[in-house]
Amino acid sequence: MRGRKVYLTHRDVLSGAAGAEEYWTLPQDPTVARQRLTGDGPQYREYVAPEGSKEKVTTTVTQWVKPGTEFTVLLRVDNLSKIELAALLWLLDLPDGAALQLGLGKPLGFGAVRVAADWDEVRLFTGDRVLERYRSLSSVPESEPLQTLRELIGEYDDLLTEHLAQVRAEFLAAATGFPGSPVHYPRTNPVPETESYLWWVANDVSGKQPGKRLALPRLPSKEGDPEPWLPYQAPPARPGGQ
Repeated sequence: MRGRKVYLTHRDVLSGAAGAEEYWTLPQDPTVARQRLTGDGPQYREYVAPEGSKEKVTTTVTQWVKPGTEFTVLLRVDNLSKIELAALLWLLDLPDGAALQLGLGKPLGFGAVRVAADWDEVRLFTGDRVLERYRSLSSVPESEPLQTLRELIGEYDDLLTEHLAQVRAEFLAAATGFPGSPVHYPRTNPVPETESYLWWVANDVSGKQPGKRLALPRLPSKEGDPEPWLPYQAPPARPGGQ
């Protein structure tokens, strides 16, 4: 496979999306849980093990954090360069709908989180302002205005657009996801299968034939691309028709 590995946001099953509640509500009947969903949502509950799965070689998830749960953390940084600080602030100010991935189960749609700064509580002290604090231990340094932080974010975005436009576009595409397209690893047929490695095995074998090994295409580089999803093909059949 070429390029860096990314975990796509499962756009259609984020909290508040149409059909998301049905997707994350697991029926008591395992047969029903494995059936294809109706409507415009995902085809299958990708987190449900296919029938016939071998329990001894799987990891079972029995509970997870409810969608919409909020966590608050205090992030303290020190001695960052201007570009490092700008990159961090940029990640805390992603466009609406973009999500970062946290924890286990990311390929199955778990761990999609919206991360944002509470800008009213953000305090930035430059070297000069910290110096003033140590000149007079009784004084409290004045933090940089919010406008300065916004300018840093804008400057960093301009830098990405100019020098790493493709990386920026692919990162935002992965963070935003692709509505109307189910997200899962490539497989030999549309139905989830127990032996999820079969596509990769077949692709590896076909790679021994010049020009036959398949690679996933790039993520869309801009809105309006003719195919805003990641299509994949079945690898060529093995010798002997297997």
